[in-house]
Amino acid sequence: MPPILWSMLLLVATPTWAADADGRFAIKGVGATSCGEFTSLLANQSPDAQRHLGWLQGFLTAENRHRAETFDLAAWQHPATLVAALQDYCRAHPQAAIYTAAMALIEAMEPGRLREQSLRVEARVEGKSISLYAATLERLQRALIARGLLAEDGASGQFDAATQEAIAAFQRENDQPVTGLPDQRTLQALVHQGG
Repeated sequence: MPPILWSMLLLVATPTWAADADGRFAIKGVGATSCGEFTSLLANQSPDAQRHLGWLQGFLTAENRHRAETFDLAAWQHPATLVAALQDYCRAHPQAAIYTAAMALIEAMEPGRLREQSLRVEARVEGKSISLYAATLERLQRALIARGLLAEDGASGQFDAATQEAIAAFQRENDQPVTGLPDQRTLQALVHQGG
């Protein structure tokens, strides 16, 4: 088939979710790597580990595109947090394919996904900053309100002094490093799956 026809075919093709009659399908490329091999690549700091991590980012992008009511499945998770979660799954399931581990990760993240686009805001404290979605910060603020650490009208989606103080209070109460920043550990505790 001439290249121009392939291009036209791709433009009009609609995505379909299909498999054989038994629900099986071929897993291609890095996705077919076993979890055991993946954890070994990470442990040995192999350059091939970066290829796997790039595949994960692309896979998440595709899932964001094709899942209903989804803007970002990883609404607050840093890539290192995703890798740690993937490693946990892979240690428990060394024979599973990375594709299977990625799907388990996505299913775990789906309830806490960002359903609509949101602006990003910067949380800055003492020269350190963290960028996150305003919607994620608002969820964090609602969790702090529910714990009595932030005033009832504090869920603005903006990082202010009251939010910084509430985060620091939460971190102190939970034996976390007190930064006042919405770091991964704090977000995990307060907004994971809608926390």
